[in-house]
Amino acid sequence: MSASVQPESVAVVCDESGDDAKAVRAFLSIEALDEVRWFGRGGVDDVDRGVRSGGIVRVVFPRQAVLLEAMWSGEVDFEAWRRAGVRIDVVESSSAISEGQLVTIAASWKRWRCGQRRRQAVAGVVLSAVAVACAFGLIYLAG
Repeated sequence: MSASVQPESVAVVCDESGDDAKAVRAFLSIEALDEVRWFGRGGVDDVDRGVRSGGIVRVVFPRQAVLLEAMWSGEVDFEAWRRAGVRIDVVESSSAISEGQLVTIAASWKRWRCGQRRRQAVAGVVLSAVAVACAFGLIYLAG
């Protein structure tokens, strides 16, 4: 294990018996990280809580897709992780995304989702108004 990192402060987001586990274990060996906490894909919320509380300072993802999906689903607040100074490692090295690119992607996604939520809210209000008008129209025709 690395001398500067406590074992409980390193999280691995990967199923220990999954397809990516072998590559992740090889990465951990190279990085001299012998003691880590493994979290299955469903445990990203726990990792996020650990990061926000300061208990986790390094997170290892097997593939970029796992990290990006966690960001898209809202399980990872990338900006909060950056403010906390968390080191994020991605085992998959092909077509690696740099930290600067991740910052740009996260900011872009957040802006897009904000606009999407606004459009969905407007559509919901319009559809509700149409439904209410139709209901009154049916009541008027039936009466």
